[in-house]
Amino acid sequence: MVNLKILTFLIAIILFGAIIYFSNITKVIEVLSKSNVYFIVLALISGVILIVLKSFRWKFMLTFINVHASFYNAFSSFNAALFLGNITPGRLLEPIRGYLLKLKMKCSFSETTLLVVAERVIDILIYIVFSIITIEIVKTQLPENIARISLITLSAAFVISVIGLFVLNSKKFTLKFFTLISKFPIVKKFRNKISSFSKKFSSAFYKIMSVKKLTLTLVITCIIWIFEGLVLYFALLSIGIQLSILVCIGFVCLSILIGLLSFLPGGLGSTEVVLILLISSLNISLPESTAAVIVYRFISYLMQNLIGLFFLMQAYNFETLSKLLSKK
Repeated sequence: MVNLKILTFLIAIILFGAIIYFSNITKVIEVLSKSNVYFIVLALISGVILIVLKSFRWKFMLTFINVHASFYNAFSSFNAALFLGNITPGRLLEPIRGYLLKLKMKCSFSETTLLVVAERVIDILIYIVFSIITIEIVKTQLPENIARISLITLSAAFVISVIGLFVLNSKKFTLKFFTLISKFPIVKKFRNKISSFSKKFSSAFYKIMSVKKLTLTLVITCIIWIFEGLVLYFALLSIGIQLSILVCIGFVCLSILIGLLSFLPGGLGSTEVVLILLISSLNISLPESTAAVIVYRFISYLMQNLIGLFFLMQAYNFETLSKLLSKK
């Protein structure tokens, strides 16, 4: 597992470095040096609101299983787990937020894991909706091969979403899902509880199968991705490029989807490549596209991860981190 993490990180770093190199690093730096600080500040503010909204959604969804966490506990567990998820292939450690929350208050790890999976499925569904709308808006401006790749990605995302819902509603497939996850050394400590998890997980699914709850979650999720798009929107404005907010949201959703499918930590490298290709396909120069994506990812990826690392250390200390990353 450690070798896999190192390998995927190396691939991600090499890919990200290649992006900057082939974008002409001198021109990229020149574009960044001339960026408008006012819009960068607006992007930062949008990024902070984004982090707060994601944490609020986690707090709200916890009420589905009668867990009434304080905002601090919800915020710290969400962001600490987000950091751990972003340093593992496919963000496999994100469900650990339930374990982190359990260290602070009484809750069921199997039920909180259900919420994480349900949240991921809802996110993917929103990705698909925004991506389809965006492709429909800009399809005449996109090269045929990019449009084709986008449709393939959306189809794959749809299949993943359907599989996710099927797993949630099936005890048999829930058990198989946890069996697969338990093969990773980091979560071996939960292997002996898999049977119990699968039963609780499947039965807990019905607790969140409420039209009202799911509708409110979808609304919050839509708002979250609007702010995610706003970070890119202001990043582009900071270097003098204006795209519609809807196009920015769609591009972000599509690039994150492909980043997830790439199985690289946090989608690092793959997400940037896709986003740069999408932006540059609208007759925007490669150095400008790369500069805007660097600003966007600094806020949406690096800043969030630094906050997550801070809370992992501050709220859960080094001992917790060492246990989570232990091979034993």
